[in-house]
Amino acid sequence: MQSSSPSPFIHAKPKPFYKKWWFTALYIIVILSIVGSALGQPGDMKIQKENSPTEEDLFEGIFKEEDSDITINNFSPFTSKKFGFSVLYPETPNESIIDLPELTTHGFQVTKAHSETEPIQYNVFYTINENGKILDDDSISVVLNNQASMKASQYDGNVIEDRDIVFQGFNAREYTFTSKMYGLDFIHKGIVFVVDGDTIELTVLYPDSVKEDSVKYEDWKKSFQLKAIESELAKQDWSNKIVKFTPPNGWIQSTIKAGSRVVGFANDIGYSLELYEVKVGNQQPTCREIKNEFGEENVDSQGYMYRIFNLKEYTVDFKTITKCIENSKKTYILIGKSLEATFFRFEIIFKKVFDTFMFE
Repeated sequence: MQSSSPSPFIHAKPKPFYKKWWFTALYIIVILSIVGSALGQPGDMKIQKENSPTEEDLFEGIFKEEDSDITINNFSPFTSKKFGFSVLYPETPNESIIDLPELTTHGFQVTKAHSETEPIQYNVFYTINENGKILDDDSISVVLNNQASMKASQYDGNVIEDRDIVFQGFNAREYTFTSKMYGLDFIHKGIVFVVDGDTIELTVLYPDSVKEDSVKYEDWKKSFQLKAIESELAKQDWSNKIVKFTPPNGWIQSTIKAGSRVVGFANDIGYSLELYEVKVGNQQPTCREIKNEFGEENVDSQGYMYRIFNLKEYTVDFKTITKCIENSKKTYILIGKSLEATFFRFEIIFKKVFDTFMFE
């Protein structure tokens, strides 16, 4: 179904944007505290020589050889199903968590030995913004534009490079700065970007005595891939005694009434699942008729219906997935909605909910 305006079945409400200037400073402090504790003194570090972890050793991860064409000798894929990403690591990463009222940062780190006194550290930081997602362009720019200078200043370092790039389809900032730590001159390379209102940062730290080719930063960066998020469903079904389904765990039920909408659930990003009873006047359209309205090209082999549309208040495209069920008396549709750019990260969650969608 081709249209530039939203379906009458779609309900959207702009979310307040997060524009506190101190967020970037707080985020930098959190990241530095994780890195500092993980890196430690070179002479005292418990770092391992290069080796490949076994599949059983992977923490919250799985091997997927098809994930990326990038390979690095003695590195293996790590996948986080909870946060939806995969990347190559020289061994199983350790996860550290700093939980604050404003944000929670999950750090996935590996420190390996290039030599007895030359550590190389690989970090992926996934920061969940608890007091409001970073969604508007201005707030995203604040995070990206200040990252290199603020991190370098915390290390008393010097910025060598700071540039805008597109990474995984998102606006990002890539930087290089130098600093002195534990009597060694270190090089810091990193990239930061915002996905679904949260911040993801990849960083590599290594002494300047280590040749860049040995660090494999470019290949390591290219091995990073965003993946589908796998989330649990709630413990209880929602039901109106006619139909029922199980919403995702943690999604909040909306009390807003909108036309033929029966109920809605949304996560903290504003992505939603909404149930509608379908009526056109006194007529009850069938699921076949609804699928015909979408168009054959927008209905897959399982009967899921897809649509892309734009809402003026967002200036970005949204994508929906819809499932229809009917009996002799009523027709219902359940719609999942997210930004088109990251729809693939939530499609599994939507389909898990749809599998529970039925008449009582």
